[in-house]
Amino acid sequence: MENGKIYFDVKDKNGMISISSDVIAGIVAQACLDTKGISSMASSQKGVKGAVITADEDKCSVSAYVMVTGDCVIADVAKTAQQNIKSAVEAACGLTVSQCDVYVAGIELKK
Repeated sequence: MENGKIYFDVKDKNGMISISSDVIAGIVAQACLDTKGISSMASSQKGVKGAVITADEDKCSVSAYVMVTGDCVIADVAKTAQQNIKSAVEAACGLTVSQCDVYVAGIELKK
């Protein structure tokens, strides 16, 4: 841990790679924003915008906070976001996502 940040270590035959939780949160945000029906990232109750990543031994847990569009089925969008987040993090970082929670903070209606 450096500067209060959480790092995830990915080890292979060549050595070790440390990935900041901020990097993973960025990947989560991009996966969410690429999901049809999600209009933007939202803030958690603790004021963290976007995503919160927590360590779980050699795995990570993700909590994503999103705003959805008014013309979608919220449950379907959230399920798709979960799948997209898990795929994106595992592909980009080589980490296993043990849990992925999507919190829909609100609906953005078109004007």
